[in-house]
Amino acid sequence: MVAGLVAGVRDEQLSQATPCAEFQVRDLLNHLFQVVRNFQLVAARREVDWSVTPQALTGGWREGFAV
Repeated sequence: MVAGLVAGVRDEQLSQATPCAEFQVRDLLNHLFQVVRNFQLVAARREVDWSVTPQALTGGWREGFAV
């Protein structure tokens, strides 16, 4: 379900505001990618770093979210 929402975000929407004034759509998506990736690492009993939110919106990021 979330993968479908992520796939539907258009490039021109990335700089739009969200209900949280400090975040644009781009920021929210990067945070979502960070949470999913870190939960995968936790499940694999690996160390995670929550202090850095990487820039995940590169290449085929829409398709990459569903992987």
